[in-house]
Amino acid sequence: MDDRISEYTMDDRISEYTMDNRISEYTIDDKISECTIDDRISECTMDDRNSEYTVDDRISEYTVDDRISEYTIDDRISEYTIDDRISECTMDDRISEYLGMTNLRIHYGYRISEYTIMIKSQNHYR
Repeated sequence: MDDRISEYTMDDRISEYTMDNRISEYTIDDKISECTIDDRISECTMDDRNSEYTVDDRISEYTVDDRISEYTIDDRISEYTIDDRISECTMDDRISEYLGMTNLRIHYGYRISEYTIMIKSQNHYR
């Protein structure tokens, strides 16, 4: 009984297949070292995904700057600028139409509204 116990003691079995041995063979650390959060992250990291499809890459492909360069505020302004609209129907043109209808005269270069004191004063000084 003692011999068999010595051959197959709880201690011997534990020494052959100890919790420690199993842990050393397949430890949480080993499993982590084989496929760690770090390894998975290194294979397909947030950084790797970012490097492939980063906010910067997407921005470089379709950047706010690219969209602005294609359809910039400046381009839209150059096509339909405040100056262009003013040149088509300027305050001066409207004043010249208004003044022509009312037989008023203004000097070249004045940009005044239809109801300014200047127009009223010019009406008095015609």
